Amino acid sequence: MNSKRFPFLIIAVFLLCGCVSTNEYAKCKVADAYTHYTLGLLYDNENDIQQAIGEYEKALIHDPHSSSLHLRLAIDYIQEEEYNKAIEQLCLVLKSNPKDIHSYFLLAVLYTSQKKFEQAGKQYRQIIKLKPKNWTALVGLSNIYVTQEKMALVIPLYEKMILLAKDNAPLIFYNLGLAYLKTAELNLAIENLRKAVEFSPENSQFRTVLALTYELNEQKDKSIAEYERILQLNPLDQKICRHLGDLFLQQKKVDKAIEQYHLLLKLNPRDSQTYFYLGSAYLQLEKNSQALKNFELALQFAEEKPLQGEHLVGSKKKSIYYFYLGVVYDKIGEKKKAEQSFKEAIILDADNKDACNYLGYSYAEQGVNLDEAERLIKRAIKNEPRQGAYIDSLGWVYYKKSLKLKGNKSKEMLRKALKEVKKSLGLMDDNAIVREHLGDIYFEKGSFKKAEGEWQKALQIDSQNEKLKEKLRHLKGAEQN
Repeated sequence: MNSKRFPFLIIAVFLLCGCVSTNEYAKCKVADAYTHYTLGLLYDNENDIQQAIGEYEKALIHDPHSSSLHLRLAIDYIQEEEYNKAIEQLCLVLKSNPKDIHSYFLLAVLYTSQKKFEQAGKQYRQIIKLKPKNWTALVGLSNIYVTQEKMALVIPLYEKMILLAKDNAPLIFYNLGLAYLKTAELNLAIENLRKAVEFSPENSQFRTVLALTYELNEQKDKSIAEYERILQLNPLDQKICRHLGDLFLQQKKVDKAIEQYHLLLKLNPRDSQTYFYLGSAYLQLEKNSQALKNFELALQFAEEKPLQGEHLVGSKKKSIYYFYLGVVYDKIGEKKKAEQSFKEAIILDADNKDACNYLGYSYAEQGVNLDEAERLIKRAIKNEPRQGAYIDSLGWVYYKKSLKLKGNKSKEMLRKALKEVKKSLGLMDDNAIVREHLGDIYFEKGSFKKAEGEWQKALQIDSQNEKLKEKLRHLKGAEQN
């Protein structure tokens, strides 16, 4: 027999063993049945369950309608993990005694263990019908509804339980908040989670879910306040510390994000992900040297063998680190190092679409490796077909190719360039670079008025762009001549 037991079943068994005694069965008028029943009890006390079952079955021959015998048999079948036989006996108990609360409870637990949630719920509802304020049955039924994701049923049940909750009120408000969260009723979720926190202000779990719900409800300042309170309660919580830093970064509160990441590094100075986020924060501030340093540290610790308790950094994550390292190298003019970083990113993750696009566009800007540039950018587009920036990059590759061709081949390539760049404008917000590209293509086609119009639009978006101003001056000078 398997020695593993359902812990909750064993607890129920021991509780019920005290509920059926020899005094109870003494009412039986059949002497032989009583003899076998008593022998069964003795075997139970010696933990000889099979012998006990045998005696109870003999007793039933003499007294087949005894609910006490059926209950004892059910308890022993549970201990032997013969759950279907236990269920059969409990149903016989309830046939003769339909108000036996203990049998309903045992049936509910057994059905739950078998994942027969409808039958389990039926038992709990029967108990509640008999005893409307039975807390254990209310909790059991609410757990069944949650397991079945029947939020429409569990919400009114929780609201009923709040009236009876007393010491359990914080947990019920918390569960009710979770239920409303599941149904995307965020304001009601917040209302109940706040009540849970009011009852238990030191409960970090309650506060964490409240903070997350504020975040989902776009109440970022309230979310941040809750996370900061959680860190006051538990300053060593690295997950909350990192999430708060990420939230500051999303809110463009970059200095606060940096402060948070530095705190996190004091707790875990080898965490590659924190160095990466710190690098991202410095990149937003255009502090390229500090960004570079932190991206390099992120990769250093990602490449090292993890210590005990640390996780191995996966290739996709390292690919992202190399991509951002390449971005910084590109910004500081280290084109060869940028190219190598992008290549490393693609080796680690061939579907890193940003790395494919960035390297392809970089080749196009330099007018080199244009076939490879086209292949890389098409791979990026395959992964994200409606990304306007990628489509513009492809158009720019075609434009650069057209400059290296002659005659009809050049015109055909220019036509493809125009098609892709115009398509990209329909998929993204108005963009100075894309408008400039469109103007360059029109200029090459000889459509000077259209070129001027696109460059003017680009200049309206990026008024400090000296390169655009020079193009417009050159165009006007050419027209005057």
